Amino acid sequence: MDYYILVNSQQLGPFPESELLNNGVTRETLVWTSNMPNWENAGCVPSILYLFKDTPPSLPPEYPNGTNQYQNNGQLFPPNDHLSESILVTLLGFFCMPILFPFSIIAIIKSLQVNSCWDSKNFWVHIKKLLVPINGTKLF
Repeated sequence: MDYYILVNSQQLGPFPESELLNNGVTRETLVWTSNMPNWENAGCVPSILYLFKDTPPSLPPEYPNGTNQYQNNGQLFPPNDHLSESILVTLLGFFCMPILFPFSIIAIIKSLQVNSCWDSKNFWVHIKKLLVPINGTKLF
């Protein structure tokens, strides 16, 4: 089956499946063939998905200062501790669903621990400890 590709707002092709990668097609390249109603990302077309099985997904988008959405001038953003949400759920839980109130207290305790973990050098080790429930069983 032959595919048309869209590169820099210009339609190219048709190309057989075997030549798509040689023409710079990535998972995000828009492709179209006669049995498709619209242009789609090549990574979403089942008939050519096999071409990308050994290709890693693209990197996060770059921002003008050369960082991505997870970085700020080369530094990682601290994670959201969700403390305000935990407090809100605790208050609502206390009045609406008292049986869930103890779990919301645990959520507040865990959210307070996020910033201290972030400030330490072993952030991911601390995160694994945070994911262990009170009874000691592991989630993952």
